[in-house]
Amino acid sequence: MGADSGTTTDLALLARGGGDVGSGFRLGGDLGARFPGSESVGDSLSSPAVDARALFTWAQASGVHLAGFAGYRFDQTEGVAGDSDRYRLGDRIALGASEFDAVLVGVGALVPVASAELLAEVSGDVLVGSGAPGFSQSPLRASLGARIGLTDSAAVELQSDISLSSRPDVGPDSPLIPIEPRFSVLAGFRYRFWNGPAPEPAPVVAPPPKPKPVAAPPPPKPAPVVAPPPMNALRVTVVDKTTGHPLSDAEAEIVVGGQTRPLQFVTESTFEIAEVPVGTVELVVRAERLKDWRRQVEVTEGEPLEVRVEMIPAANSGQIRGLIRGFDGKGLAAQVSIQPGAHEVQSDADGSFVVDVPPGNYTVEVSLAGYRTQKLTAKVGKDGVIVLNVDMLKESQ
Repeated sequence: MGADSGTTTDLALLARGGGDVGSGFRLGGDLGARFPGSESVGDSLSSPAVDARALFTWAQASGVHLAGFAGYRFDQTEGVAGDSDRYRLGDRIALGASEFDAVLVGVGALVPVASAELLAEVSGDVLVGSGAPGFSQSPLRASLGARIGLTDSAAVELQSDISLSSRPDVGPDSPLIPIEPRFSVLAGFRYRFWNGPAPEPAPVVAPPPKPKPVAAPPPPKPAPVVAPPPMNALRVTVVDKTTGHPLSDAEAEIVVGGQTRPLQFVTESTFEIAEVPVGTVELVVRAERLKDWRRQVEVTEGEPLEVRVEMIPAANSGQIRGLIRGFDGKGLAAQVSIQPGAHEVQSDADGSFVVDVPPGNYTVEVSLAGYRTQKLTAKVGKDGVIVLNVDMLKESQ
């Protein structure tokens, strides 16, 4: 087909987003476009394959992640093929163009082992449309791999793909379909260049003005020289035990001699304090919707002490709120008893009260001298809030 420069362009773009939906589930989606290899940039840009996929992940307490996706590919890559009836089999395979759209499906799993993660996936691009080949001749593959973290920012990966498809009969008049290699290996290196904003510098405080000179008093007796206590640094790494994700929004502090001192945020999962007296100190770490982590740690001389904190979800909780009033609309300071649990509180002068309780069914009794006792039932769900409005009737009425 004439002279060929031997160069092509091949460009792929991908945008992805998602978020947590509770109980270890995460939902998201991505939108991608691949512009196939061609000697002309214009031909590549006018013949894209556009993918849209829905994604889900379920993270278990053991650290195992199950994932899957489903989507659709709108494929126009045949636009770069030209006279495809003159292509050899090798040219068709290398071009990777297709005359058919595809339904995209896949499931996979991630299993943590020590400092590594093992990966497995089965996926397929099921070709659809008039004249499309059968399911077994569509691109189907099984993938196995591993990811090993070297530092907080660097990791290496190795992945192998095995084709599960049967080979179609390809002749000069056959339609263009993607034919993947029977076996391929991918090795990669990943590095994160940015680990979050640097901590803000401490404000500069101007020195106080010099006092006016006064007559010096007689020199006091020299105090005995006391050596300062030995110090060391403490570094804490905070992660979510369920997902393994770093918790940059956590708060860490130590309690020494009855005084609380905060740790400074350093990177995406690390907090640090420079000078800690050698001995036993109490370390406290808090994060939203997670159970407070509190331990006694022993600080010794020598290398900085490093502590890894794995936080777990807090127990589910609920709340019963209420407003107690007389029939004249004025608030009443009444006695509130909640069973089971023997919760006893008194409402404020305006009649309001709040009681934190676990999820369950409760009986709420409201009593006040000179008024008839009221009994109500309340069902509190997970992280639920029940609001009760109680109108008290005087005994004479």
